[in-house]
Amino acid sequence: MSVLLQSGETADAFFEDPAFKLKAILFTKKNETPGLWLRLAEALGERCKFGEIRHTETALMGQFGVSTETLPRILALARPPGGGESTLAYEGPTDFDRIGEFLRDCADGGFGLIEARRQVQDQRDMHERELKGLHSELEKERDALKSSRAEIARLRLGQVGQVESKKRSIDAEL
Repeated sequence: MSVLLQSGETADAFFEDPAFKLKAILFTKKNETPGLWLRLAEALGERCKFGEIRHTETALMGQFGVSTETLPRILALARPPGGGESTLAYEGPTDFDRIGEFLRDCADGGFGLIEARRQVQDQRDMHERELKGLHSELEKERDALKSSRAEIARLRLGQVGQVESKKRSIDAEL
């Protein structure tokens, strides 16, 4: 199985090919197809169709919401017979076994697994955003506590100074 380089002219035929329910797409800045992608296409070419979109194909990148800042990027794309599409971005290490496992799961599990992975990924992203917000709030609270403690220490020191002053004043009177 080979990797098909996609351009605006060839993309529709690639995506509409009914022979494969799943398409694996590599978005890349490289001018040559990476060896890892070629090995994956060779190993999994029976399960899904492999394509590559280079950063110069801005219309295709925009169609999938991919920017040059996020490259390289791998998307699994499934188009059910009834229409519509499901896409899932691969998030993980760039190694043969992990990417292969992701694509096998997408191919074997079908649209249900892709959708379940998407929901899990969305939930994880939401939790990460919440956690980041909580960390930010915690830092603000720590800063406020530190400021409050410094203010309390300053006030106590002022009170000690007043007590010492009164004590000297009383000692002087006696």
